[in-house]
Amino acid sequence: MLSAGALGITSLGLPSASTSASVPTVAVADTFTVAAVADRTVRVTWSDSAYTDTIEYRPADADADDPWTTTEAVTSPADVVTTEGWATTATSRAYDVRIRTSSGGVSVVTDAKEVTSVAAATGGDAIDLISVDVEGESVLHRVHRFDADGDLTLAFTTTVQYLIVGGGGGGGGHIAGGGGGGEVVTGSTEVTVGASPVVRGIVVGAGGAGGLRVAGGSPDGDADGDGGDGGDSSAFGVTAAGGGGGGNVYRGGHDGGSGGGGGSVSDSGAGASVTAGSGAGSAGGPGSTSSQGGAQAVAGGGGGAGGTGGAADATAERGGDGGVGALSAITGTELRYGGGGGGGVNAGDSGGASRSAGEPGIGGDGGGGDGGPKPDPWDGTNAATAGLPGTDGLGGGGGGATGDGGLDAAETSGGAGGRGVVIVRYPVPG
Repeated sequence: MLSAGALGITSLGLPSASTSASVPTVAVADTFTVAAVADRTVRVTWSDSAYTDTIEYRPADADADDPWTTTEAVTSPADVVTTEGWATTATSRAYDVRIRTSSGGVSVVTDAKEVTSVAAATGGDAIDLISVDVEGESVLHRVHRFDADGDLTLAFTTTVQYLIVGGGGGGGGHIAGGGGGGEVVTGSTEVTVGASPVVRGIVVGAGGAGGLRVAGGSPDGDADGDGGDGGDSSAFGVTAAGGGGGGNVYRGGHDGGSGGGGGSVSDSGAGASVTAGSGAGSAGGPGSTSSQGGAQAVAGGGGGAGGTGGAADATAERGGDGGVGALSAITGTELRYGGGGGGGVNAGDSGGASRSAGEPGIGGDGGGGDGGPKPDPWDGTNAATAGLPGTDGLGGGGGGATGDGGLDAAETSGGAGGRGVVIVRYPVPG
């Protein structure tokens, strides 16, 4: 983008267009476009001519004999900073813009077109310009991404589209369920701006902590081994709930934006399956039961914003997969958000007899973390592995930890949930 300095903007009183026969033909007359693209900046696009082109602009309410501000020679497209005629508190200013083509000491100008130049909308950790198809036409949109709490300041009336994703739930700490993905909420709202800019507060939910298995301790059935719930995200009065934490062994998954997966029941424990959490997105998958007859206790996957978490399958010795996240293309690229974490498995027993470690569940598409990877080979003393974290900015649930049965020497934890995100976009005025 060219700055005002780069364009060499100066205020000049230029002569009227000559009518001499030697004046070059201006093929761009009435064929150029002009649109607001950034803070007090307009973009002018036209077919390049074989002559020297400059851009001229002045406030739309200027008198007929007021001078035009002109740039140095430019090529299409050119960005012009409209610094002339702005009041310090103004949120927008209308300008007339035209193109002057010169050759051999003579010049002609196009008819002027009016454009509303606007003060920038601010806020967020990344701001991009993308083209969006609107009823068959390409419309320039500005996208703001919030990875942390902040303010969106708008200086013009517009319709804002939003994607709000809660933080993912953490995976449980011992043969445990995967965390649920953060809830995903999409929509739009009209923001009306008067004489002063409008500020809207944005809150981004943190991912839940992974449940912890303390070295030398006995976390079985302990709530401290559950994954933590993800934090809520909010904007424009709309809230997306954080995902539920994955359940520790013997414990159910937590309710949340999507439910956490259920922890396992050991193969010597009660026959009833451990329940999964529910949520506005999808429920997590239940943990295994001893009645399934498998060699391993395995845990359920966390629910995703777009699909239910997979149930544990002790017969196949496999943890449940995380549920798939919800799809959005608000940034111009299709991505899934709010995937659930995969369930952990049992890779050992209290007697130290070697078993083939079960297969952990896979994290759901949309940032879900996998269950703790199986140890290969298992040395009979420490088979516990941590669940993988959910992806920050996607609100994925953390994977449940793989445990070592009754062995109590190992310390491990579930994967932390991924941080949520708030993304907004709106058409650029012009």
